[in-house]
Amino acid sequence: MFWFFSGTGLPHRRERVIPDGSAELVINLDDVPRKRFDRREPHRFQTVRRSWVSGAQPEFILIDVPPQATMIGVHFKPGGLAAFVPMPASELSGQVVESDALWGRDAEALRDAVLEAPHLRTRFQLLEHFLRHRLRPASNGPSPISAALGLLDADPAVPLIAAVAGRVGMSHKHFIHRFRSEIGLSPKRFCRIRRFQRALRDLQARSSVDWTDLACASGYYDQAHLIHDFRAFSGLTPARYLGQPGADNRFVPITD
Repeated sequence: MFWFFSGTGLPHRRERVIPDGSAELVINLDDVPRKRFDRREPHRFQTVRRSWVSGAQPEFILIDVPPQATMIGVHFKPGGLAAFVPMPASELSGQVVESDALWGRDAEALRDAVLEAPHLRTRFQLLEHFLRHRLRPASNGPSPISAALGLLDADPAVPLIAAVAGRVGMSHKHFIHRFRSEIGLSPKRFCRIRRFQRALRDLQARSSVDWTDLACASGYYDQAHLIHDFRAFSGLTPARYLGQPGADNRFVPITD
């Protein structure tokens, strides 16, 4: 998915970004660098400037929200980034990496071209051309991991990974290695994240919340199991999440 964002005057200065099993390419169209804060020591941070890739994240991350921001980017499907980068997606897991570390001066040239483009449509075309030029075709046909993703997403619970591996014709050990390489996460972690995302989407569609019913509908054993994943993937209890204005299944404003 190609996206563009331009906004000013947001009331908060930091956000939690909830993982969804996918990766992101972001091009900063302002001169103000962006920050990713350490989850355990929030006074420490990593700075990214022109453009960057956020690999599949196993946990939530903390980012700053500048007074005004203009960005354009690409939200990859789970596993989609692997076809465009020169290393396994597992090496980018949990990382935010400057684009020039992956694509060299071509990344800088892309940002310059996007900045100079007169229309948004042209900017998206430049992004598409950049990615098409770097797309590595599959050498042996469709990956069995693609079939596995369909099986895993169809079941809200975390299935037996060995059974899924068998259905796509792979040994358990080889499946886990191949899955990490292409998706950037272990199969179990990926399933937990997707199950939590399902719960959040269900939660937002309800006018009132029965936590036990929500947990069961989303594939959890019980309410306590859901609360555990709330803390793991959003850093919040369900009550605190519901009390954050503007929270959705990807971004939670930090207002305290």
